[in-house]
Amino acid sequence: MLGPFVIGARIKALGDDREGATTRLDEGAAIAHTLDLPRLRARIDNERIRLHLHDPLFPIPPAPRLTATRSQPPDGIAQIVAEFDESAAVMHLLSEPTPADISSACTRAQDAVDRLTGSGRPRALLTARRLLLGCLAAGDRLEEAQTLLATLAAQCAEHRMSRYLVDAGPPSTSIIEALVERHRQHRWPDEWPAVPGDFLTALQPTTSA
Repeated sequence: MLGPFVIGARIKALGDDREGATTRLDEGAAIAHTLDLPRLRARIDNERIRLHLHDPLFPIPPAPRLTATRSQPPDGIAQIVAEFDESAAVMHLLSEPTPADISSACTRAQDAVDRLTGSGRPRALLTARRLLLGCLAAGDRLEEAQTLLATLAAQCAEHRMSRYLVDAGPPSTSIIEALVERHRQHRWPDEWPAVPGDFLTALQPTTSA
């Protein structure tokens, strides 16, 4: 059900049909509630905040009690739901942030990265690091953000996942543009992973649209 409701809402939002996107998410949320589908509910809540279609007065939930170990817990679905809820909470903090919100978001995003490092779940770790990128950018920690983005870009370039980085949205968009310009000016640090120039260039038209 993720396709018609979550991805469908994202496609409508990209086409500036925000009312249609809201309708898709509302329909999915109703089904998730009726059929007791926590993972669908968590994905819909996460996408609603990602697309800025959430209620800004909605209270930010506390950090969930995720496992402190790097091994997958017995209830994998519960863990995934908790991770999506935590991601939604971090994005909520960044929607209209105060300095304290940004600090909290950075801490919670870094905690998520630390939990997933070495867990054997590369896609989940990539998602957590993309979330951390947005937090660093919001906090004007630009050098840290560009260093992280260079690593993510190298990973994504292997699979031609340019859209994945663009979908991070603001404030990451400005970091993408700065990284592309840095590469163009041949100011790429030697210690950073190499990223094909055509992959970085492909990001530019989308981010500047």
